Amino acid sequence: MSDKKAVCNQCDSSLDEAYNLPEAERKPCPRCGSLSRALQISVSDMVELRDQVRLRHKVPGRSRPQAEIVSGDDLHRKSGIWMRLSRVIDRGKNWYEEKIVNPSTGKVEHHQSHPLDEHVGHGSAKFKK
Repeated sequence: MSDKKAVCNQCDSSLDEAYNLPEAERKPCPRCGSLSRALQISVSDMVELRDQVRLRHKVPGRSRPQAEIVSGDDLHRKSGIWMRLSRVIDRGKNWYEEKIVNPSTGKVEHHQSHPLDEHVGHGSAKFKK
């Protein structure tokens, strides 16, 4: 977003006139009487930061991690809304848990909690058509 306004080039007073007013149509500055103008532009923007933490507990000699934890912001691809994700995959305890919460409403959009060996048909284990 940007904001443009005319100011007096001599005393920096803010003026109540269009910033692009021709010199012939300008009124003298009420503070110093100058007709010289400067254009003052203010530009602003907003930045939102997102974060996500991933943890993998590896055990020597095994190809897959013993446990995986993901927590933080995640973009829901279908709706385009940023959600809060919390996921635990614990192969040692045979446990899978996932919770997705809409931060603007506080509503739990998705929650699963069950033994990992019952977690089929997801990710690379999806059934082929």
